[in-house]
Amino acid sequence: MILLSGIVASTLFLEDRSLLITTLLILTLLYVIALTVGVTTIKWNYFMNSINRVGEGKICFTFDDGPVENTRDVLAVLNKHEVKATFFLIGKNCKENQNILKEIMAEGHIIGNHSFSHENSIGWSSTSKVIEEIEQTNQIIKEVSGIQPQFYRPPFGITNPKIARAIAKTKMISVGWTIRTFDTVVKDAEKLIAKVKPRLNKKGHIILMHDSCPQTVVALDQLIINCKEKGIKIVNLDDIAQTN
Repeated sequence: MILLSGIVASTLFLEDRSLLITTLLILTLLYVIALTVGVTTIKWNYFMNSINRVGEGKICFTFDDGPVENTRDVLAVLNKHEVKATFFLIGKNCKENQNILKEIMAEGHIIGNHSFSHENSIGWSSTSKVIEEIEQTNQIIKEVSGIQPQFYRPPFGITNPKIARAIAKTKMISVGWTIRTFDTVVKDAEKLIAKVKPRLNKKGHIILMHDSCPQTVVALDQLIINCKEKGIKIVNLDDIAQTN
């Protein structure tokens, strides 16, 4: 709509043809940039509303891509500090690691949906394909744990109208983040800690980590300690949903 308005205004008021073409190109480029950022930045709520932040003075730890063997080490750290977290699980991993899924549930953590296959092509998938992925994952989680997930995190944080329709159709609650640790990229735990620590404050963050990464285990321990030292209250996603 903004692009269309700009085109109409430019056509009506700009008589110089070269200036008109330049203006239209700039408007189109700005639109493409805004659209790209909107697709890849879930916290913008460009296509749909997501829970991206918690209340002031709080933080919520979330983990993507499990359950895998490394999840058990993450669970051990959380248990050590008596902290609850939210795990966004991949359906195919749930099928392969059902005992770990049960352990997550038994320790009182929130279980969320992170698609069935986590395919790189999810951004180009049809609405029906996204719905199928969500429903497949919900089904296996419910069969194994007895829990019907209500939270969904789109793979890679990608959003678009098709994904928005799929989430609405399946009546899921979309969850994003404010701090992305990039722990899948930063392989050194100390570098990861140094990167994330300065961002831990009382502005009310949802932090994205991955329970599939060994370095995350070491970093998590120190980040929890740092949060407690700073007086940041660690909450879970069910606490957040009740206040949204």
